[in-house]
Amino acid sequence: MQLRRYNSLLIIFILLAATLFALANGARGQGALAEDGQAVQTQTGPGFTYQGRLMENGAPINGTCEIFFILMDAATGGNQIGQTDAQNDVMLIDGRFTVILNANDEFGPQAFTGDARWLQIQVRCPPGVGEISTLAPRQPLTAAPYAQGFVPGAAVNGAVTGDALLNLTNTGAGDGLRVTDAGVHGVSVLNAADKGFIVSKAGTDGLFVCSTGGGGGCEDDPGDNGLEIYNAVDAGVFINHAQGDGIYICTTGAEAGCQEPSGDNSGIEIGNAQYAGLHVHRAGVVGTRIDEAHVGLWVNNASSTGISISRADVDGVFVFDAGLNGVKISQSTNAFWAGTPTADGLYVQSAGFNGLDVTGANLAGYFGGAVQITGGCTGCLLANFGRNASRTALEPGDVVVVTGSQISAVDSVPLLLDVAPVEGPGAVIGVVIGRAEEVTLENPRPSEKGRRLIPREGPAKPGEFVTIATYGLAPVRIASQGEPVVVGQRLTAARQGAARALQTVEVNGIPVNEAAPILGIALEAGDTDGDGRIWMLVNPQ
Repeated sequence: MQLRRYNSLLIIFILLAATLFALANGARGQGALAEDGQAVQTQTGPGFTYQGRLMENGAPINGTCEIFFILMDAATGGNQIGQTDAQNDVMLIDGRFTVILNANDEFGPQAFTGDARWLQIQVRCPPGVGEISTLAPRQPLTAAPYAQGFVPGAAVNGAVTGDALLNLTNTGAGDGLRVTDAGVHGVSVLNAADKGFIVSKAGTDGLFVCSTGGGGGCEDDPGDNGLEIYNAVDAGVFINHAQGDGIYICTTGAEAGCQEPSGDNSGIEIGNAQYAGLHVHRAGVVGTRIDEAHVGLWVNNASSTGISISRADVDGVFVFDAGLNGVKISQSTNAFWAGTPTADGLYVQSAGFNGLDVTGANLAGYFGGAVQITGGCTGCLLANFGRNASRTALEPGDVVVVTGSQISAVDSVPLLLDVAPVEGPGAVIGVVIGRAEEVTLENPRPSEKGRRLIPREGPAKPGEFVTIATYGLAPVRIASQGEPVVVGQRLTAARQGAARALQTVEVNGIPVNEAAPILGIALEAGDTDGDGRIWMLVNPQ
């Protein structure tokens, strides 16, 4: 039937189905069941279903028509998106028809990117006969409600309990989540009630970031790393605030199994790593000025442990090359804690400034076992903890003798020394540095009592803990009476906790030192600042 009065044409729209998968242009959907009952995975195409009804003068049309669909970016005027989708020989029954639009991607890759779209529809009945009539108004395309959560810049909000707000499942050989290039941060976790980022199990890298900022070039490390960042212009990993663990990596490599998080709110917690728990290949740029942007790993503030590594088959933390500090931890209860690594708990091969820079409110470092240092130890001071067994306060610089000992009830100190100010000949042990305070830990190791002694400034009252320098540089109180002290002179104990110069006598023209225990060697020629103390190299003999 030929239509001559095209202005009387009217399409009554009864359904417009633009599915989420069609808008995503390439998401996977589950197809039919195979004979064995297993689901057959098929790739969803770009097409979507469109249904409508065509009327002429209030009466439905029966027969065949041509219908042309043009995708526009505005309700009026605007620009066409892609090409026209021409539907030839569309069968109408009681005016109703169903077509598949965009089946061959006629609308192009920029058709559905989250921006508003309209369909401009043209008809001609029968096909090829007469003029083409343009219907008005244009028909808006609307997405399913949940598809709105995936437009660019959209936020995905919810209150999911016991599951993830967003689940990514990939049964193939691709990535679950890949950040190829990010203008600022590859992954940014602003606030997490528990774990900011958790990788349950990864066949190779738990998280691989190719490049962030303006950095160029990308090369995947062949190892199985918990976290691998090839090129980062700013921070490799930046975590603003995490109530639980900032990053928790359960296991990497081929080894299966997952250890539960410790719950101590660590900046980075690694449960099981087959190779390196955290590997920083290089931070900073060679030849540029040294600043805080060139830190291999920087933990600014952690409520408990800055870095906690339960187990690592090789290195707990491996820093290959850092422009400034290999590891920098500004504030945390435990700056660094390596549980039971097979090789090194912390290994820094090369650092432009400090391999490890730690400043602690209590102890700068705590080692549960022996420590080996192959290089020089500048400014090192050996000290022991004791208890003031006298009736007077022990001031910093006082020379003390051992009066007894007792089994310690705190960690890392097997024996406490009972000390008192020297009053003449006796078992001189060293020089008082200051008092010591017993601190209780909230999360001690399983083998520990949870109590430690921490050196503090100031005098130690009778019965209080005291810190005693037994070897190294320390100030010592000099007796007010006696011969002047010169640099390099041997010192011995005087009375009332003071030290004096070792006296010599001449026998038959030969100088002979007195038979008194040596406390150490004077490094200053007298009291230059008027505090009654001089620097000395403590070395009791």
